[in-house]
Amino acid sequence: MTWLKRILTWTIKLLGAVTAAVLTLVILAVLLAGFSRTGSNYLFSTIAELASNDNRQIEITGASPLLSSPLTIDKVTVSDSRGTYAMIDDLSLDWTPSDLVRKRFTAEMITARTVTVTRAPEPTAEVAPASDEPFSLPIEIDVKKFDLPSLQLGQALVQRDLALDAQGAVEIIGDTIASRLTATRLDDPGNSVVAALLYAPNDNQLRIRLDYQEPRAGMLGRILQLPGEPPLALNIDGEGPLDDWAGKITAELSGEQTVSVDTRHRLAEDGTRTITAQGGGNFASLMPPELRAIFAGETAIDADVDLGPSGAVTIRTGKLTTASAALTASGRYDPQGGNDLRIEARATGEPVLLTAPARDIPGELRLRAATVRLQGEASAAALAAKLDLASLTLPQGRFENIDLNATSETFNLSTRQGPLMLNLAVQSADITDPGIAPYVRAPLHLSAPLVIEADAISTERLALDTEGLDGTVSGRYTLADQAFAGEVQMTAAPGFLPATLASRLDGPVQLSTRLDYAAPQAVSLRDISLKTSLGQVQGSLSLDPQGALATDLTGQLNNLGDFVERLEGAASFDLSASGPLDAVQTTVSLAIDEGVAAGYKVSDLKLTAEGLASPKAPQGDISLSGQIDGKPVKANGNVVSVNGATEVKDLALEIGPNTLSGTLALDAQFSPTGEIAFDFPDLSLLAALAGQEVSGDLKGTVALASDAGRTAAIVKASGTKITRDGVEIDRPAIDLNASDVKALAADGTVTADAVISGTNRIEGVELKVDRAADTTEFDLDARYDNAPLSVKGQLSQTPAGMSVTLNTLQAAPRGIPLSLAQPTTIRLNDGKVVVPSTTILAGSGRLTVSGDVADRLNLRIDIAGLPASLANALAPQVAPEGSISGQINVSGTTAAPVADYRLDWQGAAIAQSRAAGLAPLGLTLNGRFENQRLTLDSRITGGGIGLSSMGAVSLSNGVGLELRIQGDVPLSAANGQLAEQGLVAEGTARVDLTVGGNSTEPSITGTISTSGARVVDVRRNLAIEQIATTINLTGSRAEIGNLTGNFATGGRLTASGSIDIRSPGLPADLSINLDKAVYVDGKTVTSTADARLSLKGPLLAGPTLAGTIDLDRTSITLSESKPASLRELDIEHRNAPADVLRQQSTQDPAEGRSSSAPIVLDLRISSPTQTFVRGRGIDAELGGTIALTGTAAAPSISGGFELRRGRMQILTKRLTITDAKITFGGDLVPLIDLTATTTSGGATITIKLTGLASNPSVSFTSSPALPQDEILAQLIFGQSMARLSALQIAQLADAAAQLAGGTGTSLFQSLRTTLGVDDLDISTDETGQTSISAGKYLNDRTYLELQQSGSGGAKAVINLDIGRGIKLKGEAGGEGAGGGIFYEKEY
Repeated sequence: MTWLKRILTWTIKLLGAVTAAVLTLVILAVLLAGFSRTGSNYLFSTIAELASNDNRQIEITGASPLLSSPLTIDKVTVSDSRGTYAMIDDLSLDWTPSDLVRKRFTAEMITARTVTVTRAPEPTAEVAPASDEPFSLPIEIDVKKFDLPSLQLGQALVQRDLALDAQGAVEIIGDTIASRLTATRLDDPGNSVVAALLYAPNDNQLRIRLDYQEPRAGMLGRILQLPGEPPLALNIDGEGPLDDWAGKITAELSGEQTVSVDTRHRLAEDGTRTITAQGGGNFASLMPPELRAIFAGETAIDADVDLGPSGAVTIRTGKLTTASAALTASGRYDPQGGNDLRIEARATGEPVLLTAPARDIPGELRLRAATVRLQGEASAAALAAKLDLASLTLPQGRFENIDLNATSETFNLSTRQGPLMLNLAVQSADITDPGIAPYVRAPLHLSAPLVIEADAISTERLALDTEGLDGTVSGRYTLADQAFAGEVQMTAAPGFLPATLASRLDGPVQLSTRLDYAAPQAVSLRDISLKTSLGQVQGSLSLDPQGALATDLTGQLNNLGDFVERLEGAASFDLSASGPLDAVQTTVSLAIDEGVAAGYKVSDLKLTAEGLASPKAPQGDISLSGQIDGKPVKANGNVVSVNGATEVKDLALEIGPNTLSGTLALDAQFSPTGEIAFDFPDLSLLAALAGQEVSGDLKGTVALASDAGRTAAIVKASGTKITRDGVEIDRPAIDLNASDVKALAADGTVTADAVISGTNRIEGVELKVDRAADTTEFDLDARYDNAPLSVKGQLSQTPAGMSVTLNTLQAAPRGIPLSLAQPTTIRLNDGKVVVPSTTILAGSGRLTVSGDVADRLNLRIDIAGLPASLANALAPQVAPEGSISGQINVSGTTAAPVADYRLDWQGAAIAQSRAAGLAPLGLTLNGRFENQRLTLDSRITGGGIGLSSMGAVSLSNGVGLELRIQGDVPLSAANGQLAEQGLVAEGTARVDLTVGGNSTEPSITGTISTSGARVVDVRRNLAIEQIATTINLTGSRAEIGNLTGNFATGGRLTASGSIDIRSPGLPADLSINLDKAVYVDGKTVTSTADARLSLKGPLLAGPTLAGTIDLDRTSITLSESKPASLRELDIEHRNAPADVLRQQSTQDPAEGRSSSAPIVLDLRISSPTQTFVRGRGIDAELGGTIALTGTAAAPSISGGFELRRGRMQILTKRLTITDAKITFGGDLVPLIDLTATTTSGGATITIKLTGLASNPSVSFTSSPALPQDEILAQLIFGQSMARLSALQIAQLADAAAQLAGGTGTSLFQSLRTTLGVDDLDISTDETGQTSISAGKYLNDRTYLELQQSGSGGAKAVINLDIGRGIKLKGEAGGEGAGGGIFYEKEY
């Protein structure tokens, strides 16, 4: 017991001592921290450390003792990963420390000399734990007043640096919050805010007051970018019980109220809150630019919403309307119960523009409509949402006509899980980003059957369908580990792929694989199957989280010729690789069993490479074996790396007679040392394996030595001839000793007897290089185009890079002297080429180049008077002429260059324009080339032409056209081509065309019009004047609405119809009408015609000309023979120039010419009466119908014009024409056949006039047969030739000359012309009595004739053609009158 008592006593004493010590330490700590700066600084440092985290560091310095009043702190700074963003200087607290015991912070005054906040803090990665408890402070706060005379806010926070003077008070006691604040801008006292808040739930009271004022150009006006930055005032004022609070929100601009909204809040006993808002105004005047379009005009708000305590939302009224859009909402949303909600937003007119407010998400959309429909219980609700966009514009391009639909029949609203079907349709896209433009196309359709889970999203056959690309994806994506596992199948059309690959494909590319992905980089492709027309690939590929690669692929290539020209044959390959990316163990093999290389047979060819692919220590073996053209192919090499050095051992190559051998050692920088000897007596075999056609021979050695980063080389090689791609080098020889290959430091020569390419030949080529100090001088001499060619300069390597100096450049292609205006130095450094202003003189012109080429291009090319004929060597078939001036500026990158050009080509002519007879033109060309798109703004002038062309030509995915062509073109510009057809055009055509589509199928729309034009057919003595028409082009058709014109000789032409300008041959459907058209060939025919014609079929492949031509009045005059003195000479042209032959062809007589146009004819030419044949004593009237078929080159004529009446007058002897017929010859020249028969002196005499009307022949026959002169004597005088007097014989000669086409004019013809009658006749009967008659057509159907006989009798006769073969005939005279009805029928 004593022992136990002692232990207890000792224990109690020890505890007492410890307690006393602890109390003493606490008191000392409080005294130290509360009444000493050292203790206070330590305490605040500890507090700052506890309040800091990974992305927030707080530092407190210069604190006064904690329990002092006022408590002062020199500086408080708050920082994050970007640095300090907030500071408080000279903080002072007049506080009551003892109130902390009551968990209350009480201060009479808080002041700080300066408070600075430069930006918002960076977001922290820490996630605050979720809690259902309401927020509450650990202590109560009662600050009677705070005064911050300098509150500095940075530009990153409020878009400009802002200095404020702020005062106020804060009280948070229990559930009650009361505060007031007054803040004024230091630099603009008119900008202020006064706010007061009282929230007292225990007293059921809420009061909110806010009054914000700013003058013109105030802070908020600038932030919102208000137009004119007017004075602005915002006011919120509301007070009342919490369960029935009402307030008002107003806004004023320049002293006028623009917005007023009344709000109300009510709280029911079950906790349901009802919020209403009514009002409106000009909200757009207060909105930032991106929202003004949707709030345009007057905005009205009417909302009545219940918010249930369980999260349910009931919308009794929900309307927001503006001049451009309307938003309506109604129904109930309840995540725990029944739902019936409908929300709709739509544009009331044009689609509403919405712009993304965030600068890091640039873009805009134009909204037509958006709807959301929700129905059913929360556990299985039916959801339907639709978005209709007119357009969506992003930095990468523009999408138009977008429809997005989301539907679900059983979506769980409370867990936000369930099936969801998404459908997206995009009708058109214009992508401006060249990186993705080839792969994003429209129309585009996407269907995605999704299943939304708590931690994952899965899909079963997500389908993509777009132009050139189709695909499906099935799988599951887990949100927690950002991993996907599933299957992918894609089918891509060749046009969807890059052009270099698409051109080789003949059919789609099909890919299928199983895909596994886990963030951040682990990916696995299993069961890969890639099928194309080029071949196929199977296998697997994976990259593990540590970056190790594992690949096993096999495949077949159907034809190597798809990849390398002049190679034919199938190949198989295998590829396996494993290991980290910087040390991959690889095995590759390629085998060709049979093939053809540049015409040589290849067999059993196999290439194998096996080893370690490591940038630091590569090693492995390479071998090649097989046969080409029956000759062995062997190659091998062994790569070994030891101690950082790499050596290529046993390097040997044998391809037929061609051999190569040597050994190379590579240092740590892979610089080579060694010697290679080669002997290639037949380069064609060696080049064939690379798919090249090279012939010739070359033999030599290359010795390499590397030391201290420099590689030296000695190259000696020579041959007799090398030929490739039409370029031939005769006797090439190389003898170079390069001390530094990289610096191009070398001595020696490169020579060739000649370099020949087509018609271009450079002879005596000698390039000398000479190393002097740090400079390599080069001197190239040769002869080109029978003139010296010389280039001289230096190469030098300096610490600043390499420089190439050109001292001289002289040549004279096509006799145009070229020379360098002055020496120039081009510099190369770190991949950048700098070209100073370098001018090349070309004849009377010059070309100046300046700028630099690196990652980006910056070049300027100035052209002044450059002869276009310099291009003749490159394009002799074009043979341009004229001079070119202008400027080209090149920017962008080598992969995506951008060129702005401005060119002026004067005296422009090419071979084709000269052949067309066009005068030299003036061309101005302005535009830009960017993103495979060429913009144009060009003008063509000269020769009466004035055309402008504007638009663009897209060179991606074919040649796309977007051009507008306007201006005037003289029709005479086509006379060079029309002259071959004997045509001449005058006038001007107005052109206004839009060209779209692509180069293979252009779409041309617009009009071509002319007025007052004239076309003359010189060969046919035909002219059409006052031609007017407008041709409308509609993409695929040219429609001629109404073409009109007047014949110079009288009459009118009209035409209309269409031409299919896209189909081969230009199919046409044209109608052509002639109205009283008068045709006068100037020699033989004069006619008036009406016609209804059609021209159908391909204009370039034999169209059909069909219809009816009605001849109203036709006169055929038999030509008079030319006097012997005027007969044309029989001249034969031998070796005549083309111009002479062309002129001769246009001057051939009618009978020797026929149409060569392949026009099919189906014409009916009708002339019932009034077709007159006159001349050479003949006066006849014919009528009838002709059918004209066949082609214009070989017409087929049936039918003809038959005799209606006629006579032949030979001196005083008149004969009645008994038979007459007219048809037409090859060039539609009349062919006549007239027969007149009479009896005289017991003989029957027949006279025939036959042949072309332009040169008919006459013949006489009699029965019984008599000589020609005897027939004439009997015909005219009724007597034998022997009984004629000299005067009668002279008269007989005149009669013969008349019939043969003599130049004399009979008395009857003169009288008929003078009297203006159609028929005049004077005759003598057997008794010697003379009679005279004269007749005239009064109209088409009425003929009047007056007769007077020698016995004194006279009468008048009238013939009236009623039609259908019925005629009325009447006569009256001294012996009485009479008449009758006659019926005539032709058969």
